[in-house]
Amino acid sequence: MKRKWNTILKRYHQMPVAAKAGIWFIICSVIQKSFSLITTPIFTRLLTKEQYGEYNIYLTWLQVITIICTFRLDFGVFNKGMSKYKEDKDGYTITMQTTTTIITLIGLIVYLIFQNFINQLTGLSTLVTIFIFMEILFLSAMNFWMLRQRYDFKYRGVVLAVVGMSFANLVIGLVAVLLMEEKGFARILSCIMVQVCFGFVFYIINMKKSKKIYIVEYIRFAFLFNLPLIPHYFSSYILEQSDRIMIQKMCGVQQVALYSVSYNIGMLAKIVVNSVNNALIPWQYRKLEEKQYKVIDTNLIMLTTGMLIILILCIAFAPELVYVMAGKEYMEAIYVVPPVTLSMFFVFIYGVFCNIEFFYDANKFTMVNSLVAAGINLGLNFIFIPIFGYVAAGYTTLVCYIFLTVTHFFYVNYVYRNTTEEKQIFSMASLARLSVLIIVITGIFLVLYKNAVIRYLFIIVGLIGVVAKRKQIMNIIKLLIKKEGIQ
Repeated sequence: MKRKWNTILKRYHQMPVAAKAGIWFIICSVIQKSFSLITTPIFTRLLTKEQYGEYNIYLTWLQVITIICTFRLDFGVFNKGMSKYKEDKDGYTITMQTTTTIITLIGLIVYLIFQNFINQLTGLSTLVTIFIFMEILFLSAMNFWMLRQRYDFKYRGVVLAVVGMSFANLVIGLVAVLLMEEKGFARILSCIMVQVCFGFVFYIINMKKSKKIYIVEYIRFAFLFNLPLIPHYFSSYILEQSDRIMIQKMCGVQQVALYSVSYNIGMLAKIVVNSVNNALIPWQYRKLEEKQYKVIDTNLIMLTTGMLIILILCIAFAPELVYVMAGKEYMEAIYVVPPVTLSMFFVFIYGVFCNIEFFYDANKFTMVNSLVAAGINLGLNFIFIPIFGYVAAGYTTLVCYIFLTVTHFFYVNYVYRNTTEEKQIFSMASLARLSVLIIVITGIFLVLYKNAVIRYLFIIVGLIGVVAKRKQIMNIIKLLIKKEGIQ
């Protein structure tokens, strides 16, 4: 065992800095995305449903205001700017920070003028909303700093910052919730204060690295690049977050808490989906460059099969996951887990399609399609949430992701036919069979949630089948590590 560990360490030290940085940035991403899920079992037991619902409403509106106040300058346009203005990376960084500061302050002024109307819309107090603007102002500075470090493969500081902030968020959050009577407000306030304190440090660090705080050319480029993408960012938000706002207005804050717990469990699957997709992109691009089109379809089917098995396990143990994450009070929310988790299956598939569209510079369809899907989501929620309650939001989200998968399937094959000599890059029959299979199995588990004994027997039979097909499954895993596969 010691010899194997020494071999692993030796190989790690021999890796180029770019590869090391890639590994650590993936770890940081997982920490950031999963830490809130890990702490969910703690706070769901310390807060009432209403208080936990208030906290999730705060998180939802934070995303809305962030898109408006940052113009998403800390997204893809920042990486593009690092490449375009590589000789003045510090100048570009501080320009993005200054621009975000100006937009945020303007947003705060507008809010103060219309605060009564906005407070009625959001359900948040004036104090919390002002704190949100502060959080956005300084947290965006930390994001700019982290992106700047990633571009230069400086991963140690990023790791320390992410781990430190995550740990502080947990500890200070626990202390605040235990000491204060208004526990929902305490959780919100502790989260904001941690983000502000960490962000303020990086705001000052960024400011010191450049003599000029604003360069017109940089901001012109950033706005022109990002302007067409803002509708896409908003539509993505609508698909992922607007459900909570509509549930709050139509059902109440406690139902937001129930929905959020189950949705967060589904997001566990999203971490896996995103990790696999991120690993898949370089491999896909290389195979497209080499014109090895058939192997892309074959490997997609194999990876999708592996994803199907992982997601089915999440669906199968939904009652146990809800109990661990939140306790008996939230058990009625188990019926939201299947549609949300199943949505991740289709997110993975259409994400693969989008990778190829981006490769051929055919990404305008993504914005239009996302807007249509967001509109469908809002319409379906408006119709079905009043009828079936908060559970309906999980199924409307699923319908929208199926819509995105189907439309992207036809579009990516259209792009493929017009770009290459081949007729089709992906097989409809294979993907359709897998989709029908996971939908049917999900339906079976929805019925079996009421009978634990039969459900466990069904799981055991399924696991026996997996063991019987273990060689085929191992081939999927090997795709992730062999030289000809994803790397």
